[in-house]
Parts: sequence; structure tokens; C-alpha cells
Amino acid sequence: MAGLTLAGGYGPLNRRFGLAVDNLRAAEVVLADGRLVTADATHEPELFWAVRGGGNFGVVTSIRVRLHPAPCLLAGFIEFSWEQAPVSEEA
Repeated sequence: MAGLTLAGGYGPLNRRFGLAVDNLRAAEVVLADGRLVTADATHEPELFWAVRGGGNFGVVTSIRVRLHPAPCLLAGFIEFSWEQAPVSEEA
């Protein structure tokens, strides 16, 4: 979840809830000097901006995200055997 969020978070629910990073509320970050800080919109806002895609300024050890109710989801994939694949006459 952290990797998905910090990399932007593109997925099938983007149109409904935004990118995963748009729902990031706070992140605990270990800085280069070893300090552990919590970054959010009011505490360390520049660092909060940075971990949301502005660059690599520390190691994120935990995140808080906004959750959305999604009472009905459908997920899966469709698989066909090679025998069912169309054959091209041009090849």
C-alpha cells in the first residue's frame, strides 16, 4: 500500500476516489540525520509535499490514508487458452 501510494497510486478506482496519493493524510519519515518526523498538511508541510511525489527526502516508515466506503466491487480477469487465440493469415 505504501509503495502504491507514494508512487502516485493509479488504479481502477481513480475516477471515483482520486489517486492513492490524493488520499494520503500523513506519513512518518526517517530523515537523513536519523530523526523520525510525522509529516502532514499542518506539521512539516514541505516534507509532506515531498513524500507525495516531490522527491526522495527520507524513508517513509508508515502512512495514514483516507478510506472510502466501497460496498460493491467487482474484480478479476478473463483468461483464454492459446487454442482460442485468433490465427493471423498474414504471418
